[in-house]
Amino acid sequence: MAEEKGTIHTVKNKTAFSKKYYPMEGLTIQKLFRDACETFADYDRLGWREYIAGTTKRGKYVFLKYKEAGEVVTYFGSGLRELGLQTQDAMGIMAKNCVEWSIADQSAACQGLVCVPVYDSYGPAECQMIIAHSEMKVIICSYDVLGFIAEARAANRLPLLKFVIVIDDPLRTDQSVPSGATHKFSEIVALGRTKPLPDAEITPDSLFTIVYTSGTTGQPKGAMFTHGNLGASAVQLMSRADPPKEGTQDYHFSYLPLAHIFARVLEYAILQFGGAIGFYTGSMSNITDDILALRPTILIGVPRVYSKTYQKIHGQIEQLGFLKKFMFNRAYAAKFKNLKKGKQTPWADYLVFNQIKEKLGGRIRLAYNGSASLPAYISEFLSTCLGIIISEGYGLTETGATGTCTQLIQFDLGNTGCPYYGVEVRLCSIPEMDYYVTDKPYPRGEILVRGSQNFIGYFKDEESTKAAFDEDHFFRTGDVGMWVPGVYRNDDDPTSNIPLDSLKIIDRRKNIFKLSQGEFICAERVEDVFSEYCPFIKQIMVYGPSTASALVAFTVPDWDLLLDKEREGVEEDKVIEWGNGAVKLFWEEGKVDLKKRKEKKEVKIQQEEKQQEKETEKVQIKQEEGIEPIIPIDNQKENQKEEEDQHPKSSNTPVSTSALEGFKVPLPLREQLQRDERVKQFLLKQLAKTADEHRDRVRRFEIPKGIVVFADEWTDQNGCMTPSYKKKRDIIRNKQKDDFLSELKKIEDLSAPILSRAPAQESSNASNRK
Repeated sequence: MAEEKGTIHTVKNKTAFSKKYYPMEGLTIQKLFRDACETFADYDRLGWREYIAGTTKRGKYVFLKYKEAGEVVTYFGSGLRELGLQTQDAMGIMAKNCVEWSIADQSAACQGLVCVPVYDSYGPAECQMIIAHSEMKVIICSYDVLGFIAEARAANRLPLLKFVIVIDDPLRTDQSVPSGATHKFSEIVALGRTKPLPDAEITPDSLFTIVYTSGTTGQPKGAMFTHGNLGASAVQLMSRADPPKEGTQDYHFSYLPLAHIFARVLEYAILQFGGAIGFYTGSMSNITDDILALRPTILIGVPRVYSKTYQKIHGQIEQLGFLKKFMFNRAYAAKFKNLKKGKQTPWADYLVFNQIKEKLGGRIRLAYNGSASLPAYISEFLSTCLGIIISEGYGLTETGATGTCTQLIQFDLGNTGCPYYGVEVRLCSIPEMDYYVTDKPYPRGEILVRGSQNFIGYFKDEESTKAAFDEDHFFRTGDVGMWVPGVYRNDDDPTSNIPLDSLKIIDRRKNIFKLSQGEFICAERVEDVFSEYCPFIKQIMVYGPSTASALVAFTVPDWDLLLDKEREGVEEDKVIEWGNGAVKLFWEEGKVDLKKRKEKKEVKIQQEEKQQEKETEKVQIKQEEGIEPIIPIDNQKENQKEEEDQHPKSSNTPVSTSALEGFKVPLPLREQLQRDERVKQFLLKQLAKTADEHRDRVRRFEIPKGIVVFADEWTDQNGCMTPSYKKKRDIIRNKQKDDFLSELKKIEDLSAPILSRAPAQESSNASNRK
């Protein structure tokens, strides 16, 4: 039976934001880079923070200009050629984001090599698999991963890997080539400087990179992209952004791993504007300091990063005194209202938001979210605080990171916008999930994407490549979407008053399984509800084998909130029993000294209120002098309604002062409590309560009946998450396999007495009949 497919959505004509490279035919990454080096020769391009002489501390950012970066790219590429590398040989990069990473990547583009990025967080097994599978001839790596690469090479497990080039470390006292490496990065640059070569002749169809997917359900697959593919992605990504004002330059802060295609394509995209890149110093703990040193104008993030930023700002606001909190809410309501109209609110910035902006350098003009959808309330809150609209996009590794995108001039909260120029998107019905392109009022189905940005196939995997595309060569994303009324002007028909539809991601087709009664479970949809609305859950995954009658939840609780003695609704007499008295001991040892905390908070509130009174007096004086308007207090009913609409739906989190002041539950106590039945039952009740409150989104059989509790957060470091922060479901299930099997047994035991009584009763009745 033929699949039922919906209308193709696309933007055929050039948009108002179209740039130099439309149409995209004939474009290569090599051309993008060399054109930029010529056009923006004296602009900053690649920046790093130098070490302060005689210390391990970092100073200000210093930059290579475009002209200088172009020269180093030529030298490094020529050096690789001198080693004997030929066009289309595979070159790997395994390091944190740095200047050398970008230089190596652009050298591959200019010399026609095939760049294979490897996440620096990968362990030996994944690293070896990618090096061997991609037939890599050379790898550029950092000192911290050199050891296991050298070990595998010495054991002859990587017979095709001829060269290991280690990136120079200025802090190392021994500057010779380390054991296990064949060369240092600086040596290859010096080698090429003695005999610089011209760029290789390449075409848009030349293979440029193999990007290995995260491997959430098995071994990573290598998605192949040509120069034309990523050239199209780069142009598309910036097609909805205005260039910087004349005489100014954009600065992008690079911290998301460049092995992630979204971060990498953005580096190509800003070439069109002469944008500069400032690399972080390699530690996530130093990011705030790095941002303040760079003061970027472009910021990209993923939901995890934006969520932590939201929690930090929101937590600080909750600690404000009454007057300051009132001022913030009034300023927020007014700014959000004006931002929806494309206007700014100077008085609100002066009183509140400039302080928040300064924490991110004070110059952000473009902000992008990638990897997964950002909750609407977080997008709205951060957009309002920063005074810009965070652009939400939808794309995958296989679609070159692009697909659809919201426009930067309109709020489209909770959606991912309309297709980029040159991208075609349609939906395909999924009968087993009850999603149809004929659904009213909004069509629903699996998202299919076609366009010049799409990958050409999986390396050495024809079977997976064939399965990835339909008969019309649309890529099957595995995501489920819905077309909703959009807010976008129709660039194909400027006279039309009908806006383009916007794509909303609603489900995931790949993570579906069936329980024993035949019920289909869409895991990610259920998980999203619990993650967003259950305040005691930090991370969650649900699963049940086909033999199970109910789901088991794998959870990382918010331990700090869970054991917070001050939170609203805490049943102290019950919580104190958890861990056979361990919680009681923890509280009694003075780790939560309520009296001191309350006294400290009262003093802090009094000080803030006095300071706020002074600030208000200053604003009033300025208003009387005609310098600065005071906070408006009219249209109170209208603003009140807007405030009610804009607060996040998950604001039912119990109020907690100590959690917001850095209350932390130590790991040994978490490990002691993770198998405590009272903790498990409490969490299961909270999940059931959340499901009941959102019964329109969680069906009865999707409520977990068993639970496995984790003491520590899932991360890419402990193997539970991919580097792009997607759950590695098989690994999470197997981390505490015995606990999982025990929970399954409990679920079945609950129904066993009912089932076992039936035959016994029947036998008894038969005996009586005799």
